[in-house]
Amino acid sequence: MKELIIVLGIIALFYFTATQIVPLYIEAPRNLVKSPQPYSVSKEAETVYDRVNFISDLHWDALLWEKNLTLTGSREQVSFLRGCQANVALEILAIVPQSLSGHNMQGKSSDAFNNIATPSIAKAESLANWFRPINRTLAGSEKLADFTELEIKAIMGGNLKRFFLQNHL
Repeated sequence: MKELIIVLGIIALFYFTATQIVPLYIEAPRNLVKSPQPYSVSKEAETVYDRVNFISDLHWDALLWEKNLTLTGSREQVSFLRGCQANVALEILAIVPQSLSGHNMQGKSSDAFNNIATPSIAKAESLANWFRPINRTLAGSEKLADFTELEIKAIMGGNLKRFFLQNHL
């Protein structure tokens, strides 16, 4: 019995460690910041940017990687802070249920592997999410609802309100 408990403990420790490390290993090469700061912007580009009245990001898949979008880290390319600094007025939080390798503007592969299944497995999501895009969509919707609830609490608590007042008024 003692050996069984030790073996189960080792398996649980291995599983927990894998679910903490493997997602980072998968994400790191996919979310590269290719041009580190400081950025150089031409005067012409700056003039055009200053004339734009409405900036939007229509495909923000941060929910896929379990990010805290209120923090700005070294790996994240987007966060609410960076969006505010860039005067982004609209963010669309995309729920990505499927991304097939080999599907691009040049063509499609009939036996394409779903790139989103790997993070689902590595993050120890429910078995139902591993191979069913609809289940990943529903789980992503729940994450978005949870995230929205946290953001509303932060706003009501004054944290985000203070940030926006300091940076936008």
